Amino acid sequence: MRSILFGSEEKVEERYREKYIPGQKLYLKEAEPILFASVAIDNNDFNQPEIVTSDKKKGELLESAFNFA
Repeated sequence: MRSILFGSEEKVEERYREKYIPGQKLYLKEAEPILFASVAIDNNDFNQPEIVTSDKKKGELLESAFNFA
């Protein structure tokens, strides 16, 4: 059923690499939404998520967002 809806695993990964991730990076770069948030969640370590409120740390999170995938 999943293959019917989304295509093969390879096709799904290809869409993420070529469309969704570049689109997300463009949005983060252009809109910088994290800088307007009162609170952000740093999920870089999934075992220890961190609530972030300082502008400096939010800026660091924005930079780290460009390093995924």
